[in-house]
Amino acid sequence: MGYIIVGDTASFKDCLVTVINGSRSFAEKRLEQMLYAPTENDLLLMKGHKNLRIKETEPKDEWWNDPFLAN
Repeated sequence: MGYIIVGDTASFKDCLVTVINGSRSFAEKRLEQMLYAPTENDLLLMKGHKNLRIKETEPKDEWWNDPFLAN
């Protein structure tokens, strides 16, 4: 099981904000940091998004890990 942080925009729901490489606990800490003590990079990632939350992912659905797209 993988984890991502998603958010909603004015036009779309469940937009990928960032990929989490770690456990559910790490994902929760990362989301908390983004919400309450964001870094400059976090602010760029979150720009235009609201309702940030953690979603679980299955390896078969993780298009960002597709080797074809990486080339």
